[in-house]
Amino acid sequence: MPHPVYLYRYDISNGMARSMSGFLIGRELEGIWHTSIVVFGHEFYFDGGVGIVREAHPAHTRFGEPYRTEQLGNTERSESAFLLWVQQKTQDGDGNFGPNSYDLLRNNCNHFTQEASRFLLARDIPSDVREMIPMLLSTPLGKMLGPLFGQSPSASGAVGGRTHGGGGGAFSSSSFSPSTSVANATPAHSTPSAVQGLLNTRSSLTEKEEEDLVLTRCMLESNELLGDCADEKGVKMTLEGLELLRRALQNVMDHPRNAKYRSLSTQSETYIKKLKPIEHFGLSNLLSLAGFRMQPQDKANTGKWFLSDTDGSHALLQRVVNAIDEVIENVNLNAAIVMSSKD
Repeated sequence: MPHPVYLYRYDISNGMARSMSGFLIGRELEGIWHTSIVVFGHEFYFDGGVGIVREAHPAHTRFGEPYRTEQLGNTERSESAFLLWVQQKTQDGDGNFGPNSYDLLRNNCNHFTQEASRFLLARDIPSDVREMIPMLLSTPLGKMLGPLFGQSPSASGAVGGRTHGGGGGAFSSSSFSPSTSVANATPAHSTPSAVQGLLNTRSSLTEKEEEDLVLTRCMLESNELLGDCADEKGVKMTLEGLELLRRALQNVMDHPRNAKYRSLSTQSETYIKKLKPIEHFGLSNLLSLAGFRMQPQDKANTGKWFLSDTDGSHALLQRVVNAIDEVIENVNLNAAIVMSSKD
């Protein structure tokens, strides 16, 4: 069954391009575009310092409301095939979109949507998006500023960097700090210092989200660290990460009015040691399904997850915790079977 594929455009100049581009660069521009791909009910985009972000609620990213949405076509690709492609592309390196791969001029959000469109539809995104940066660099002002842009990637991951609103979620190569590090996390300037509780009244995941949860469980239970559960070190790393995430979510449910459990930093030593090894195998999906959204941090190519009062639902958190318990049980069971066969 074909699935529609949309391109969302966000004008990160907030209208300034339309009013001032003629004066500044001698050409009229409709906008300075940050773009994303919306397919299978989710919004996917490339964010500097984070990687590929999967937002469960399209048009609810930190970029605000889209300036324009346009249908690119209908894909025959399956959701699982696309998610596998996304997972492969989250690695740092040439041609990929990992957290350290962002380059304002050569590898930005629009390069990601172009590749995603080619994978899903075998077609290009509109030429005005693809050619925006080269066109800007061809102007006298662009030629003067180009070397400055090339010195460091955008910390915000957009082609210019707007920082209002909430974050994205899923498949991001940055995640959070759990356990004791969660309790000690320092909120960013945009993070509320006080929370009122878990105010979202949702009592269950949607059918689509349940499908995502099943796929995430499969990814975690078959991740390459496990090696058919024959690699004891890989099994230990997987279990430690899952148990840490479970404790972090349980802390939120146990202390719904304590803000320190809502903010999960990517720079925690605990995260880097315990969670980073499994971040590409569905860990971020679990956070997104639990209601967390990615927020960028100032002055660094880092981010953190935050659960707001309006996104926080005890029922959804409990559903994700139950799923983690099932994954832990299955990994332990499979490892025990493999180990007993060696005896």
